[in-house]
Amino acid sequence: MTQHDVIPCERCGSTEGTEVHHWAPWHLFDDADEWPTSNLCKSCHTRWHRIVTPNMSTPRSRT
Repeated sequence: MTQHDVIPCERCGSTEGTEVHHWAPWHLFDDADEWPTSNLCKSCHTRWHRIVTPNMSTPRSRT
């Protein structure tokens, strides 16, 4: 892969530039760099963190 290759967003397919999303939060896992990553466009990456990150420490209800 060269620096000119376009990597589409894995969620929406946008080719407007992507960012590497780390699935394991650095602040929780010492080995976060060994976990999988995804390529997400800025919009999808921002959406992920707006929805998921605030709820990471909140246990899910099992009802």
